[in-house]
Amino acid sequence: RRKRRRRKRRRRKRRRRRMYNAFMSEDSKRHQQSAVPQLFLLDRDGVINVDVGPPGVLSLDQLELLPGSAAAVRCLNDAGCCVVVVTNQTSIGKGLLNQQQLDGIHDKLCELLFLEAGAKIDRILVATGGTRVKPSPDMLLEALQFKSFLASDAVMIGDKISDLEAGKAAGVRGILVTSSAHGQAASEQLMTGCHSLRSVQPIVYADLASAVEAELSTAQEDRCLVNTQDACGKAAWRTAALVVPVGLALVIAIVALRLLDTSPPVHGAKKVCHIIGWLGAAGAIVLFGSSQVLMKLPALETVEPAARAGIFAACSSLGNGLCNVALCAVLHWLNALQHIPMPRTALAGFLGATDICAIQLLAFAACSSVLGLTVAPAIWCGIGMSVSFTWGVTFFREPVRSPVGAALAVLLLCTGVALCAIARSDLPRRVARHIWSGSSRKPTQQSSKKQERHSTALATGFAIAFAVGLLDGSLLVPFKFLVLGHGDAGAIVAYQYLETFGAALLLLGSLMLAVQAALWKSRYSHCASPEGWFPGFSAALRICSVPGLFTGGFWALGNISSIHAAEYLGIAVGFPLTQLGIIVNALIGICVFGEMQNKAQLAACTSGGLVLLVGAALLGIFGHA
Repeated sequence: RRKRRRRKRRRRKRRRRRMYNAFMSEDSKRHQQSAVPQLFLLDRDGVINVDVGPPGVLSLDQLELLPGSAAAVRCLNDAGCCVVVVTNQTSIGKGLLNQQQLDGIHDKLCELLFLEAGAKIDRILVATGGTRVKPSPDMLLEALQFKSFLASDAVMIGDKISDLEAGKAAGVRGILVTSSAHGQAASEQLMTGCHSLRSVQPIVYADLASAVEAELSTAQEDRCLVNTQDACGKAAWRTAALVVPVGLALVIAIVALRLLDTSPPVHGAKKVCHIIGWLGAAGAIVLFGSSQVLMKLPALETVEPAARAGIFAACSSLGNGLCNVALCAVLHWLNALQHIPMPRTALAGFLGATDICAIQLLAFAACSSVLGLTVAPAIWCGIGMSVSFTWGVTFFREPVRSPVGAALAVLLLCTGVALCAIARSDLPRRVARHIWSGSSRKPTQQSSKKQERHSTALATGFAIAFAVGLLDGSLLVPFKFLVLGHGDAGAIVAYQYLETFGAALLLLGSLMLAVQAALWKSRYSHCASPEGWFPGFSAALRICSVPGLFTGGFWALGNISSIHAAEYLGIAVGFPLTQLGIIVNALIGICVFGEMQNKAQLAACTSGGLVLLVGAALLGIFGHA
């Protein structure tokens, strides 16, 4: 019997290892593919064949390949890339050419490519007039849907500004070749700035062969970077796998002790001497500190930027709701939760769920910004501590041992937030350079523009993190109002709140997912691909679902812990202590994702974290009577 049990355990371990390796190899495969563009969108005249001028190629005698174009297409075939030709042929609309003649020209083009270098084209898309003609992105979007490609996996190579404008509208990187008169004129427009591509500066090559050679060689050089991203992804999953059992053990211990407590706090009173509040704070520190680790997975960068945060937040909300509903289902099964939630409880749960959905959406954007995983959580946690303390003291009239000490603690929290925000700017490096060298380097015009762009991105990231802090500090306000209104029934209201909170999260998460699907469909509604818009959306959902559900689980377990901390320690003290997960966040950002490589920035971030830690400690000492 023991041997059979051992064999079963070994089989289970092997099965789990195979599942993990399969997931990681699939993740790694996506990264390897993303190193080389999977889809090359090529204009026809002036890129593959000689541009004979208006009105274009009208007969087979005029069709002539450009030198090296067939070999370039063959190189793309050998690299496993999909080659799609997207061309405007308005001569059909003008009556100069019919569809049968155009098909014959394209058949001849494919024949010449194959005879010269054994090259082949996967698909040819033609716009004969109307709104489909480039610079409209319709043909490019249809090509992306051909095999469910992402915009980040495609490259548009053309010889006209309209080709680059179509690529920009579709979110595809553009490359200009000067192998025709149109290409040379477009290159001059790019140099003089007389074009509409203000925010995009495309790369210019002499011909298709040079562009393909440069793209494939750059991809080879980027493979070391891809390997580094794979290592970061595996380290992030290992960190998450380590935190899951620790978090579950803490939450189980908190819930068990809470059910065994015969005199829980009621009427909004505090019970600081009980271990449940401090265990809740410790659990929230570990779980909230690890909740953002999967937001920085390199695989998520392959999802379209416009939909990435929304889809991830929807999956995270669903995971959060599932964990809360599962906990309450277990409590119902144990007869520990028998009362039906009241309408007031349902309203409080819905408000809290709306708050945390907004937090998850903005937190993803903040962590993906220039602030990163090290600084963004520090900013919103410091602001959240101050906001929650203000709620507890001003609105809920929670007693404070020393107003002066509490005010000093809040001031230190604000100072720590400022230091963490400065750490991501260029100020620490400039100060360090001035101290060590005694002089500061005069910025050039190029560095000034770069610094201006960085400052704009920094201000945007700080604004998002500030909004997250306001929402985060108000997260438990509906729960606190609910506890005060229930009186002696406040002993059971925590789990009733979690039940309605989880149900509302499932509803809001499903609604967010439906909204993202509708937005995706509207972006690709004009795509004429027979597969439609759904394959691309399902691919993005498949990438975001597992990390999003795990992140939602971390938020759920951390929220359960923070509710018990606020219930026993009060919202003015308990919730600020739960935000010390910023230390865990900073360690993960530095050790796992390699953020803050500069010593001056690292010193500023460490100083800000220590100031936040001291402020939280003073708040714990002077914040309760």
